Amino acid sequence: MKTSLYKTISVIALSLICTRHYAQVKNTPEKPDFNNAIGLRFGSTTGLTYKHNFSAYNAMELIAGTQRHALSFTALYERNFLTNIEGLKLYAGGGAHIARPYYKTWGYSYNDSKDQFYYENDYRYANIIGLDIIGGFEYKFQSAPIAISFDFKPYMEFYKQSGPRYKLDPGAAIKYTF
Repeated sequence: MKTSLYKTISVIALSLICTRHYAQVKNTPEKPDFNNAIGLRFGSTTGLTYKHNFSAYNAMELIAGTQRHALSFTALYERNFLTNIEGLKLYAGGGAHIARPYYKTWGYSYNDSKDQFYYENDYRYANIIGLDIIGGFEYKFQSAPIAISFDFKPYMEFYKQSGPRYKLDPGAAIKYTF
């Protein structure tokens, strides 16, 4: 499982490095294409997304979403990399999330004569924290207050019962900018 996480991180890092090199990243400071955006993100984590650009190079993104059998809230810091393509920027960053999933537990129980057992299941809730990294690109349409983005947001969650869990979380978002 650790090998797949290392491969995922390596692919994302290599993709960002290559894309940054071939996109001829600008070095001149500019104001951001938009200050705020709100929209929907679709992917493994699906939900509402809010993005605030502090400058052309720094942004914060908040995602309130659902995963399979869980609700989560994610906060990310993103570093923007401007390109020579009007409205297109690359970004990479990291952050953390807290999730409130429910899960099944299965246990063996013996009957009174101690010779048979059966399964018990029950649903339990537990707060789970995790670390996230994100990398992707965003395009702001110049003729409309709309931005679209595509990203990979792998994360690691920490469980008391079973240890860490890793997941690649690709996504796409459409946002209204203001």
